[in-house]
Amino acid sequence: MLPRQPRDVSANESTKCTGRRELANREMAVQVAKGRKAKQLKRKVVEEGTASARKVRRCDLVDVEVTEEEVEAAFKELILCKEKPPANFDKALIISVESRDDLYEVIEQPPFPDDVSFRRRLCVFRDLWRRGYYLTDGLKFGCDFLLYVNKPSAVHAKYMVQCVDASCSIRPLDMAALSRVASQVNKLILLAVVSFDSPFPYYLQCSWWNS
Repeated sequence: MLPRQPRDVSANESTKCTGRRELANREMAVQVAKGRKAKQLKRKVVEEGTASARKVRRCDLVDVEVTEEEVEAAFKELILCKEKPPANFDKALIISVESRDDLYEVIEQPPFPDDVSFRRRLCVFRDLWRRGYYLTDGLKFGCDFLLYVNKPSAVHAKYMVQCVDASCSIRPLDMAALSRVASQVNKLILLAVVSFDSPFPYYLQCSWWNS
């Protein structure tokens, strides 16, 4: 009686791993194809909308139907990206750098300013960003922020945002200076009033200063 030979399970395991990877890539390709189609449909519907309106969410992919050709194209792109080495890979230089442990300091959080002015600006920035607007620094215009209804690369700023404490008043001279700049650059003034006991500011539009 011949002794039983041990089975070669390495080939079977390799085949199973390959099958699982291909299945995972197929599922990912379906999601990629659905995401692209959903993005195209949203761009057609809301061509001039804000970034939050054009953003594709997970619930938008439920009713999206894709063809086998679209899935196959996405699958081939995934395989090509995983197999193709990066450009100039053979010319890349790996630089060895020696560093000491005392060169780095572990901190719990970044050292943000801790004053009333920073908190006021932070509340306004978070609220307007949550509403779908874009903001940039307004230092050159004498205000806190410049507010855009779309991407700053596509449109000009519509508002000059000035953050104001609800318990304080605005000097007429400061308001006149802000109004003069706003009229020169063809923008509206938006006063963001922040209360100490509320994280949500309220807003006042002062367009009549430009008349």
